Amino acid sequence: MAEQTPTPKIYWRKLFIKVAAFAATEAVCNMSGLSTIANYAEFLTDNNTIAIATETIHNLITLV
Repeated sequence: MAEQTPTPKIYWRKLFIKVAAFAATEAVCNMSGLSTIANYAEFLTDNNTIAIATETIHNLITLV
């Protein structure tokens, strides 16, 4: 017979505390506007976005 692997034990209290802390942090960041900054930084880290922005700035500089 195949040997069954034991199911991992879930530490519910620890999981609840982590989820609650994450939710509270998200709420505070959303209310203070920091979430917008984080989203913008994530948008800028996309390689395609950086290439397009660099090309656009380069074109603007050459026009001046």
